[in-house]
Amino acid sequence: MKKNLLLQASMMCLLLCQCIAQQISNPQNSTVSANDTCQAIDHYLQQLVTEKKFSGALLIIKNDKKLFSKGYGW
Repeated sequence: MKKNLLLQASMMCLLLCQCIAQQISNPQNSTVSANDTCQAIDHYLQQLVTEKKFSGALLIIKNDKKLFSKGYGW
């Protein structure tokens, strides 16, 4: 059980690192769906970056469709 959890956590870290690397190498590769929720998330994270309270990346996938993929800050 612990081995499975560790493997899943490692895979999530790898995915996050890959997402960040893509954003750094190609910032135009961002995806923010035009729905109210994704727009609100983007606005909120932009606000945190402006206040220097967040730096990272977010990836949201639903039913095998990328809804949100964007890096923020460093």
